[in-house]
Parts: sequence; C-alpha cells; structure tokens
Amino acid sequence: MIVCPQCGTKNKDGSQRCKDCGATLDKGTVNVIDAPVDAPLFHVDSEKTGRGSDNFGDMDPADKLSMVAFVFSVVSAFLCGICSFFSLIVSIVAYTRVKGSGTKSEKMAKSGMIISIVMIIVMFGLSILSSMD
Repeated sequence: MIVCPQCGTKNKDGSQRCKDCGATLDKGTVNVIDAPVDAPLFHVDSEKTGRGSDNFGDMDPADKLSMVAFVFSVVSAFLCGICSFFSLIVSIVAYTRVKGSGTKSEKMAKSGMIISIVMIIVMFGLSILSSMD
C-alpha cells in the first residue's frame, strides 16, 4: 500500500496517481509497511488545504464556546426548553466573541440563539395554554 502525500489515502502498490485526489505518487512515496510505527503517515497543513485541524485542543476558545452553545441549545430543545435560558446566555456570549468573523462559529452561535429564543417562546406559550384550563 502506498499513502498519498497530499491527502493520506491508501493506494495500491505501483499506482501512479492517488485514487481520491489525483496527486502524482512518486517512487519516494512512503510505503505503509516500510514506515516506522511511531512516524505519522501524512501531515495535513490546514493553511494549504483549507481543512481544519482534527485536534479539538487546537481550536480557538471562542470557537469551542460557539460549538458548546449550539449543542447545548439543541439538547435544550430536545428537553422541551428546560435549559433554554442558560443556553441563550451561553449563545449570546459566544456570539459576542465571534461576531463579525463570518465563520462557522458565528453561524453556530446565531443558530444557538435562535433555537433558544424559539424554545423560550414555546415554553411561555405552553405555560399560558396550560394555565387557561
């Protein structure tokens, strides 16, 4: 097996091009069997490829907070809005930290705020309806 130096895909021995990305496989391409056990097979440079890091610890704290806010608001929605006020506060804090960046983190924080607000409105609506009986 030959590992593509561009994307890390395993290709058959003797392959000229990578089956996934089409990169040329040189004779100097690392053979999986010959690679040392502790050596990484490939390194993805996020600046060159546009891909983010696979390591959650490398993320910006504001991005982590946006992700937590979104997940927390979705979980709150499944719990019928029990934690919606708290998830709204976390989403607002996350949004203020990533505001203007135009990244996925900003969209997650906005989505978290919207979900939380909708669940708060639903909670109040249901409590009003139940008190009318």
